[in-house]
Amino acid sequence: MRPKGRAKSGFTDGPPFQSSRFDPMTEPIVFLPGYMCDSTLFTGQIAALEQRHVIVSAPLSGERCEEMASAILPHLPARFALVGASLGGVVALEIMRRAADRVSRLCLISTDALGETPGDAANREPMLVRAKAGRLSEAMEMAIRPQDLAPAPGAARSAIMRLRWARDWGPRRFCTKPAPCNAAAITKVPC
Repeated sequence: MRPKGRAKSGFTDGPPFQSSRFDPMTEPIVFLPGYMCDSTLFTGQIAALEQRHVIVSAPLSGERCEEMASAILPHLPARFALVGASLGGVVALEIMRRAADRVSRLCLISTDALGETPGDAANREPMLVRAKAGRLSEAMEMAIRPQDLAPAPGAARSAIMRLRWARDWGPRRFCTKPAPCNAAAITKVPC
């Protein structure tokens, strides 16, 4: 299930750019999904907001956050509210660094701009082993645990989403997690 709206082209390596109905009296809201996720991560929020706001959901593609921001920024409205989850939040910070004057509000969800610590890398290793061994669904279950997603009544839907994301993105994408943005540059983002 994808958010309602007109598909826009211009993005590769993921689901199409999504935009809902245009209402010039409301501020657009841009949603950036997390690593190994797509716009369905925000289905509930989009459903609640699309009647009053232009909704833009852009897939992330590229090896570095800077590349992801470069691919998205030219396609975004002149002024918008920005919501980023996980890796999408790190990309949102890069967008803020480049074009803070275009962002009216910023919401970061489960975002760590400083990148993977040695402990994080050690915790991720068993997931990489599973993914490389053809057990990507197991790796995704370890990476996106049920408690990481909104509680009940959508718990079954969350499990289905995780499996679909794994199938859509594949083990190569899982094993090549994009590098974080330049941490020194992120500290210059205005608050």
